[in-house]
Amino acid sequence: MREPAVYIVDDDPGLNASLAALFRSVGLRTEMFQHPQPFLELAHISRPSCLLLDVRLPGINGIDVLEQVGRIGWTMPVVMISGHADVVMAVRALHAGARDFLERPVNDTVLLQLVQH
Repeated sequence: MREPAVYIVDDDPGLNASLAALFRSVGLRTEMFQHPQPFLELAHISRPSCLLLDVRLPGINGIDVLEQVGRIGWTMPVVMISGHADVVMAVRALHAGARDFLERPVNDTVLLQLVQH
């Protein structure tokens, strides 16, 4: 089996780098995307993985990306994050298949536990 990976889709390069460093510190492989399209164009994900997905992305809503992931048939757990969340947004994300929904700033320990689970 290939090593597990965390896919990070967030338009903030500083946050991407910070999250990648956090995951790498516990031995998790990471791939970062500032726009969802390159992530969605991956031909196949054959490793255990988790997707960390921002709600507000350039040109597309992260929840719409989550719905596309479901249509593609990828079954990886998805953790949504947002600095501008509300209850309606969180409920929509959970109904679309997100495993969890976190508000920024994200607690590193909580995030690591969710991703490693």
